[in-house]
Amino acid sequence: MTSAAATSIEASPHVSFLEGGRIEYRQEFPAERGVVRVIRKAVGMMCQAWSLPEPLIETAELVVSEIVTNAVRVSPPGELLRATVRPTLGGGLYFDCADRARDVPGTPAMPDEDAEDGRGLAIVEFLTPKHGWRALPGGWKSFWFVLEPPIEEDAVTNESTDTGPEPPVS
Repeated sequence: MTSAAATSIEASPHVSFLEGGRIEYRQEFPAERGVVRVIRKAVGMMCQAWSLPEPLIETAELVVSEIVTNAVRVSPPGELLRATVRPTLGGGLYFDCADRARDVPGTPAMPDEDAEDGRGLAIVEFLTPKHGWRALPGGWKSFWFVLEPPIEEDAVTNESTDTGPEPPVS
């Protein structure tokens, strides 16, 4: 098994150009422990390049870590996994991680207090209102999430709380 310090991803990412000038990155990587850090950092750098808000980036990095860790855990060592990341039209982030393991994500439940793992899907569910999994062609399955920046109430109601100076009286 490769150590975390020596883990690298050799192949270049696949880049697709989407509507609205958005770019989607897709990267295959081996199911090895060290890749979790590499994928997390890569997603964080992409989020920064897309000028996403810092709290959203921090949440994305945590959720990416949990999802990629789960994919690595259920896959045979060295098997290829695939991560896809792209900005959303709403100024957020879409991420998915695909693996070929037959295990289907269950309903998250918190493990015993003393357990060292088992909290990943519960964290994903808590932090990402939009998430799920789907079967893909070729025996793949994908666990995905979408994070959007919070919508300010003024933008939702199209009203401003600051009405500005009073208009002149004629």
